[in-house]
Amino acid sequence: MREVDQDGNDFAPENYVKSEAGLTVTNTYVIPKGQVTANKAWVNGPSPRPTVWFKLCRQVEGGVVEEVPLAQAPIKELADGTLSVTWTNLEQMDKDGKAYTFSVREVDKDGNDYTPANYRKSESGLTLTNTYVIPKGQVTANKAWVNGPSPRPSVWFQLYRQIEGGAAEAVPGADIKELKDGTTSVSWDDLEQTDKDGKVYTFSVKEVDKDGNDLTLFNYTKVEDGLTITNTFVPPEKTFADLTLKKELDGMDLTAGAFSFQLFGNDLSTALETKTNDADGTVTFRLQFDVEGPFVVHVKEVNAGKDGFTYDSSVYKLTYQVAVGADNKLQATLTEVLKDGRVVDKAAPLVFNNTYTAPTPTPSPTPTPTPTPSPTPSATPSPSPTPDPTKPPAPTYPTIKVPLAAKKELKNGSLKAGDFTFQLKDKAGKVLAEVTNGADGSVVFPTRTFSKEVSNYLYTITELAGENSKMKYDRTVYTIKVTTRAVAGELQATVQVEKDGVPFAGDMLFTNVLPAPPTGCHPQPTGLTAWLVTGTAWRGLSDSKEKTKYQLIQSQQSTPQGSNRCPEGCFALLWQSATLWKAGRHQGSQGKAISPPSLAKTLYLPYTVTVR
Repeated sequence: MREVDQDGNDFAPENYVKSEAGLTVTNTYVIPKGQVTANKAWVNGPSPRPTVWFKLCRQVEGGVVEEVPLAQAPIKELADGTLSVTWTNLEQMDKDGKAYTFSVREVDKDGNDYTPANYRKSESGLTLTNTYVIPKGQVTANKAWVNGPSPRPSVWFQLYRQIEGGAAEAVPGADIKELKDGTTSVSWDDLEQTDKDGKVYTFSVKEVDKDGNDLTLFNYTKVEDGLTITNTFVPPEKTFADLTLKKELDGMDLTAGAFSFQLFGNDLSTALETKTNDADGTVTFRLQFDVEGPFVVHVKEVNAGKDGFTYDSSVYKLTYQVAVGADNKLQATLTEVLKDGRVVDKAAPLVFNNTYTAPTPTPSPTPTPTPTPSPTPSATPSPSPTPDPTKPPAPTYPTIKVPLAAKKELKNGSLKAGDFTFQLKDKAGKVLAEVTNGADGSVVFPTRTFSKEVSNYLYTITELAGENSKMKYDRTVYTIKVTTRAVAGELQATVQVEKDGVPFAGDMLFTNVLPAPPTGCHPQPTGLTAWLVTGTAWRGLSDSKEKTKYQLIQSQQSTPQGSNRCPEGCFALLWQSATLWKAGRHQGSQGKAISPPSLAKTLYLPYTVTVR
């Protein structure tokens, strides 16, 4: 018997082989074979790609996944660049004809489950996808200080990153870190170490302020080297100041080097330097300041104890404040000058005045006459003694004029010409001139003239007190010292002024004061310009320098006259309107009311005020 199709042609079913033996036909199933291709996908990550291996698996519907025997489907290697592998001559069904569904797993070369470092995998049938997972870690930056004072100033670090060949960028999400005094390192955690393509970041830091702006500390240089920033202290440039003294001598001409002066620090026990005067009386000490801070120096004259000299015992104390300027240079400012403990004008010269008094000669005793013997003839008479040469007179020069003038001021009154009288006196107290003020307050004395060299020629200027019992007269005594010196055949004058014995630089001003005129207003509490008690206001005083202000108190209860406190429930009202100067009844709606501190509110209220 034969197996045929319906037309009688020889036939065997698909995927079967037949065996015909007599009356028996046997069909044996032949498993079909084919090829299977698996694919690899990479998402992000670096190149080259890591090598992976694929193991082929299969499963019939309703069955479990099983590995395809290695004899049929060996483990396939996928080196960098390989994105698919194929197995051929694979059984496509099981022996019962159930079709296989194939899949792949990512393994190592020995067939163990495997995922490349910094990747996650997704296995979906015959496609396996590896997605790059950016590694994260910690970054630490360091701070170094070279020299400089303590405590250190605060600085801030901002973190940057950069891939090779790329531009530096601030790390997203990385906070700006503060480094206070004593902090020398900061760290950032959980930071991406590469970009999505696996390119490694190189990290660096920049020194900034708290807002992220570039910062270079004053007096410091900075070097930003990767994750280390070094600040090096730059000392400020030192500064100098000239301390100049003026030497004066009454009674004889001053010569160079005649007197010595000593410079001290804050301690008067040890002199730092000694100098002598120049011919014009100038003595200059050069002060050097290397650091910031307040500095105190003292200067005084050395009392050499020479006969006939009265030495000036004054001690000047000078205080300098030294600070660093914007150009990193020290700047010294003279802040105070004391003369024997009293504050004097910083601009006035530091004068040391000595006086020379020539010693009175002691008369020789008159010799007792002796009897004259009888004359004895002499062949040759003795010559007469030669008289002492006469001292030449002081040289004279073309006359120069030295003007002397003052100013007059009257407070709480109107100054008129001739109201006040002033006197100019010489050293002996003799009145040289008496003048009155002009309408503009000018006080002008006759010009003084000089044709010879003089040293500290003394004048005084004072005001004569009048008869007005209400007037407070200025009793200041101004002392004027005139020194003339010949320069190139002509005199030059130097004028120095003392006010009540203290060196002074400025106009010689005499100020008289009259009592302030009555205001005609009701007495007011301190600090108020008007006062409201149960609806009645008292007019305040006008301030010529700004708009008139009225501060009023309004309350349901009567506020005690003279009180300067506002009880609860009242309001302190402040008007800028000059109409409230006028007596009468005033109404409005824009009075600005500021409540007591306990309420802390500002309102605009209608008001009715009666001013009397």
